[in-house]
Amino acid sequence: VVTSYGSTSTTSVTESSGTWAKVGEATASSRANTTIFTKVATGTDTAPTFTATLAGTEQMTCFLIELTGQDPNAPVITYAAATGTTSPLTATTIGLVPTLGCYAISGWNAVTASSSAVTWTPGTSWTNASQTGTTTTAVDHAYCDVYASPPAGAVLAEIGTHAVTSTYMSGMIIVVQ
Repeated sequence: VVTSYGSTSTTSVTESSGTWAKVGEATASSRANTTIFTKVATGTDTAPTFTATLAGTEQMTCFLIELTGQDPNAPVITYAAATGTTSPLTATTIGLVPTLGCYAISGWNAVTASSSAVTWTPGTSWTNASQTGTTTTAVDHAYCDVYASPPAGAVLAEIGTHAVTSTYMSGMIIVVQ
């Protein structure tokens, strides 16, 4: 999960080796971007290098999550992308969770009107894995939540919520099997 922010603009995030697959991205008002990449690793892979062209005040955050036991041929089975200007913001997958035992990862980027620490509330049944919101007093805050074994046969959603007036917000979900 990669988030990028530019107070003037941010472009699509790219990965330099070409071995990571971009699942998708969500960009709110050309300033708050959330992108998710995946890779079926061999165990000796080096960490990726991500880039974006940012203008104005800039920040990028990367959350790297390693999973084992997923389908090496088609690990991502559905995803969601959402953008908006208010909190809460809901991201809902475009497909169903097919079976029990899947794992969901969400990434969020919240750009606030002024620099401050932000309290993030993960959606119901989601657990926050990492964040920058409560540890930095900046305008850009990144969050990564996970959901172990979401219910099979339904779409999956997360409502990302924080308590500060938001200017831009973007979020993505992937479900892996």
